[in-house]
Formats: sequence, C-alpha cells, structure tokens
Amino acid sequence: MSSRPTSTLRKKIAETQKILEVSPMGAFQADTTGNCLFLNKQWEKISGLSVEESLGKGWMRIVYEEDIVLINNLLQNVMAEGKEIFDFVYRIHHPFEGIRWLKVNAKFIFD
Repeated sequence: MSSRPTSTLRKKIAETQKILEVSPMGAFQADTTGNCLFLNKQWEKISGLSVEESLGKGWMRIVYEEDIVLINNLLQNVMAEGKEIFDFVYRIHHPFEGIRWLKVNAKFIFD
C-alpha cells in the first residue's frame, strides 16, 4: 500500500465524500492509526463536535477511555487477520446529551 493515493484514487475519494456528505447516517474516513480524515455533517449531530474539532485524533476526546483501548486492539487484530469488513460498538460522551452508544460498520480501502 503506498502512502500517497494516486490521482485516480483521490478523485474517487472526493466523489464518494460528496455523496456521503448528504447521507442521513454518520460517515467517516480514517487512516489505520485512527486519524480521522473525513466526517460528514451528520457526525456533528451524533457527537456534538464540529467536523473541524473531530479531524485527526480530535474525535477521540469524547470516546470513553476504556473504549479507545478496545478500538485500538480491535483495529490491530483486524489488520493482522487481513479482514476488510468489520464492525464494533463504542461509547461517546455527547457534550449535551450524555452517553451515546455508536455502532460502526467499517471497511478497509486499500489502493
């Protein structure tokens, strides 16, 4: 896997992000170290954080600490096993609405 996406892949990612922006469900793109690269506007309603606040590792500040450990372990196991599709549940502390449980369905995309 190269560290920089090709121009064709960048174009496909941009097109996909335009579609996801209007999705009624939360959508994101992250790298394998948990840095968030893209979030749609629905994330703001789900999390109580702006997209800008959530980019990079910003989204982790509202995730319960013990769930961060579980997420990191899960990602390591999924990558070691070579799975492309996986799901998990974690908790966030919404700034105005308290605890929220989020279910994530994810797929690794390799170029």
